[in-house]
Amino acid sequence: MEPYFRQGDIVLVNRLFFKIQKDDVIVVKLQDKSYAVKRVIAEENDKIEYKDGNIFVNQKNRGKIASGDYRMFFENSSFVVDKDSFFLLGDNRLLSIDSRFWGSIHRKMIKGKVVINLFSFFRKEGVQ
Repeated sequence: MEPYFRQGDIVLVNRLFFKIQKDDVIVVKLQDKSYAVKRVIAEENDKIEYKDGNIFVNQKNRGKIASGDYRMFFENSSFVVDKDSFFLLGDNRLLSIDSRFWGSIHRKMIKGKVVINLFSFFRKEGVQ
């Protein structure tokens, strides 16, 4: 999630009452029991497409993504985000392991919504 979040940063997370929307930064608990901080770019029933190095959500270009040396599970095709699920991307798209690999993330895996990155104040950078 660099440059806004860096390894070891401490973030304040709302775990109780939160609504997830596109562009929110969330904390997700993965199947290996680790945690990841990712940005929501699509919600249930949104159509995701990958064309010419760009990702589209409901035909709106959401920017460049690099396929790198790996093959995304939906490369050169499209799919619809599952019910009660979200499609997540890391801000550092060249290195991020995210929904390009995992597919849709179910709501139950989301542990909270990031409110603020506490270390961003010291770096004069932060969540936009």
